[in-house]
Amino acid sequence: MTLRRAGTRSLGIAAVALAGLGAFGSGVEAQAPTVSALVLNSPLAGGSVWPGGGGTTKPSAGGTRYFLTEIIRVRVVFSASVDVTGAPRVKLGLGTCTCYADYVSGSGSDTLTFEHEVVVGDHDADGMSIAADALELNSGTINATSGGTAATLGLGSLAFTNDTNRRVRTTPQGNGNRGIDSVSWNSPPAGDTYINGDTI
Repeated sequence: MTLRRAGTRSLGIAAVALAGLGAFGSGVEAQAPTVSALVLNSPLAGGSVWPGGGGTTKPSAGGTRYFLTEIIRVRVVFSASVDVTGAPRVKLGLGTCTCYADYVSGSGSDTLTFEHEVVVGDHDADGMSIAADALELNSGTINATSGGTAATLGLGSLAFTNDTNRRVRTTPQGNGNRGIDSVSWNSPPAGDTYINGDTI
């Protein structure tokens, strides 16, 4: 009898302990997903035909430059799967342009993809930059798939400045699609008027 009573008490204590855990949670805080990697596509290689190039090929130096209509693709890898709502974005440092790579896919996985199509006005001669605070919610959310904890958005040491292998030029030179860098003309032979027979 004594042994049975002791056993009953032990089970009762265990039941109370489990109930306590149910009331107050597991005691383990959910970890916020953090950014573990930043992956960018490279510009199309020199000599390749690129969208918007009118069927022409990129100059040999094109492999370090994104040209007009090329896609700049940024993949943000988190430490755990995340769910996305709204339209988060990644701010791109392209010269004086305020440009963004917009969210396109990846909700429910650990990798989110953002894209920006190069348009006229996007120009960066010294190379693209992505700041540590470039990942923005833009009124959306990025939360852990398991538990719903808000992700930590900072890029930390993954941020970079002036990557010379990722310059941007929207007026490419050469191979049938030359951009106009400057315009000059000769002066009239005499005075300020061209007359019949003068060459302009």
